[in-house]
Amino acid sequence: MELLASVIPEIAAVRGSALRLPTVPPLAAWAPFWIIVGLMILAVSSWWPSVPAVTAMSLVTLGATGVTITRLRGSTLLWPALVHLVVYGGLYALFVGAALHAADTRLGPRLDAITIGDIIVSLVPMLVAGRLVWAAFECAGDPLDRG
Repeated sequence: MELLASVIPEIAAVRGSALRLPTVPPLAAWAPFWIIVGLMILAVSSWWPSVPAVTAMSLVTLGATGVTITRLRGSTLLWPALVHLVVYGGLYALFVGAALHAADTRLGPRLDAITIGDIIVSLVPMLVAGRLVWAAFECAGDPLDRG
C-alpha cells in the first residue's frame, strides 16, 4: 500500500505538468474552414457588391490566426503571432475604410443597414482572433520558467 501511495503523487505530478502544455484551442481546429468560407464570400463579393466583404476578411483573419497559433504551439517564441495579428488588423482596417468610402460615394442614403451590419458582425471574428493570440501568450507562460 505504501508503494502505491508513493507512486500516485508522482503520476499526479506528471499529469499536472502535462496539463500546462499549450493545447490547440477548439476554434483553431476550424481554421481551414474559416479561411475557405471567407475566401468564398470574397469571391462572390466581386460579382455582387452587397455581399459583406468586411466580414469575409475577418473570417479569413480568424482562420489564418488559428493556423498561425497551431503552427507556433509549444513554442515560446510567439512574437510572430503578434506581428500576424497586426498585419491582419491593418488589412481589416483597409477593408472597413473601403466599405465606408464606398458608402460615402454612393448616391442616396450614405450608410445603409447592410454596411453597418457588415462592420458590426465583422468585429466578432476579429475579437475572437485577438483572444486566440492572447490565449497563446497565456499558455506559453514565462520562457525563463524551467519549473
